Amino acid sequence: MNHDAFDKQLDIISKGFLDTFVFMGGAGTSLCIIIAVLIIARSRYMRSIAKMGGVFALFNMNEIVLFGFPIILNPILLIPFLLTPLTITLVSWSAMSLGLVARVVTEVHWAMPPLISGYLATGGHLSGSVLQVINIAAGILIYLPFIRLMDRRAVQKEAQKDDNTALLKNTLNTVIEKINNSTGEVNGEITDFSIVLESVVRDLNMLSAQMQQQMQLMHTCDEYTRIIDTSVGNTDNSIKIVLQNMEKTNGLSMEGAQSMHQMMQKMEETFLSTQKNNELASQLNLRCEQIEGMLKSIEDMFLQTATLSHNASIEVTHAGVHGKEFSVVAANIKDLSEATAKVVSDIEGLLQGMKADTSDMIERSEVSLRQVETGLQKVIDANQLFGEIVQNIHNIQVQCHAVLKHSGEVIGKLQQINEQIRTTSHFFAETASHTSKVAEQVRNRSDESKEMVHKLRKLNMETSLMTVNALENLES
Repeated sequence: MNHDAFDKQLDIISKGFLDTFVFMGGAGTSLCIIIAVLIIARSRYMRSIAKMGGVFALFNMNEIVLFGFPIILNPILLIPFLLTPLTITLVSWSAMSLGLVARVVTEVHWAMPPLISGYLATGGHLSGSVLQVINIAAGILIYLPFIRLMDRRAVQKEAQKDDNTALLKNTLNTVIEKINNSTGEVNGEITDFSIVLESVVRDLNMLSAQMQQQMQLMHTCDEYTRIIDTSVGNTDNSIKIVLQNMEKTNGLSMEGAQSMHQMMQKMEETFLSTQKNNELASQLNLRCEQIEGMLKSIEDMFLQTATLSHNASIEVTHAGVHGKEFSVVAANIKDLSEATAKVVSDIEGLLQGMKADTSDMIERSEVSLRQVETGLQKVIDANQLFGEIVQNIHNIQVQCHAVLKHSGEVIGKLQQINEQIRTTSHFFAETASHTSKVAEQVRNRSDESKEMVHKLRKLNMETSLMTVNALENLES
């Protein structure tokens, strides 16, 4: 009987019994720790952990409490953490054994909040919820002295921390003020330096631009000088070519003058020959006229002979037989006179033709003489022109030699000017390059100064934010 009764008493302890009446708020009855801290603790840190973990402790989750205070490896809370579950287990078992509280008849989920879990676990009896209240109160009474001790130490540490925080805050404020002052001074100096550098950069840029313009002008002058040099060189070559052509022309003019002189001599000879031919033609015409006169005399003789022959024929007719021989002679004379008349007629025709040809030749000779005279005059005029051309060519040669000499001097001067322009242009180019490099270095320094100012301002802002955050963290 006693053994059966003892076994019935042991049936009270189960997992549902422990979850519902012992481990309220988690291991160590953490809900009692939270309530005890909220009742007597003055430490800001402990109260903040209790407030933060209270909601989770209602559902039996106590990780924030275990690692927040902390309870783990905390020798002060070790004793109540072990003593409270043992005491609550003994009280709950005793109440159920004596029949004061209904026993656990069902297993409630471990995350069920206290009071509700006690009511449900006992099958809807309020005695379960009352027992949970009594257990919580007993746990609070056990934790109170230990929480008080822990709270005192925490308050002392917080007070010391507050003093250190105040001192650190004052120090940080002083440092921030000094940093702000130093940053302001540095910002002012760097700003002034940046303004000066910007002014210098503008001046250098203007100087560089002006030097580039001068260099461009020098380059343009150099190009013009080269063009002039080329033009003078081309003029020199052209003049040399003109001189060569003039020499050739002079030679050709001399040869032409000689040819004209020879032609003039030949034309004079032709003129003389034509004059002689004209004289001969005149003499021939004169002789033709004489022959014509002789032919007229022969014609007169022919007429007389014909008349004599006719008269002889008439006499022969009157003479009879004795006159037959004389008639034969008369007939022969008549035939001879007719032949003579025919020959005279032919000779007269030839003479007339010779006379006409001679007249035509004389006329042509006169025309040729006039043309020869005109050609001779033209040759004389052309010879004079050739003389003037030769003289002009000689004058042009003299002038061209003078121009060549002057062109050589001009080319020498232009080469000297070109060399000076190149030297000046090279100097301007080096000066512009050096000025550009200096301006670039100054610009880089200015940019670095601006970047440094930006970094200082950013550092100042970050320092201020870090200080504010540190102060807020220290205060919290």
